[in-house]
Amino acid sequence: MKKMLTLAITVLAFAGISAFAADKSPVQVSLLPTLAIPNVQTVHGLDLGLIASNIEEVQGLQATWIFGGTDKKLVGVQLGFVNKGNNVIGLQYGFYNGANKVTGVQLGFINVTEKMTGVQVGLVNLIKKSKVLPVMLLVNAYF
Repeated sequence: MKKMLTLAITVLAFAGISAFAADKSPVQVSLLPTLAIPNVQTVHGLDLGLIASNIEEVQGLQATWIFGGTDKKLVGVQLGFVNKGNNVIGLQYGFYNGANKVTGVQLGFINVTEKMTGVQVGLVNLIKKSKVLPVMLLVNAYF
């Protein structure tokens, strides 16, 4: 009986801790965006998507096999075949990189952003709101 009571108290204690810390985590591992451990929307550290990951904010590294996305902000590095971000501060590295606003570097085959403060390196580079040359081959930059 004591063992069952101790087990119940331990489970409840950890459930309370995980419920309290449910808003962000230092590490998240996901198979798909809806199948993640822990299933949080903010990661300050490592967001590892075995197939794909899409959360609100990453500060650190988001590494995925196929798709990596952030709905609000990415500060750090985003690695994957397809990368999508809203406000990216740092590096996007993949086949396709897309963002609303980039402050930093996009390295990939196709790089697309609305606004840019930094450099794009790839076959096709597009800065939609560039006043100079919005589309360039190989390298594009706007400061």
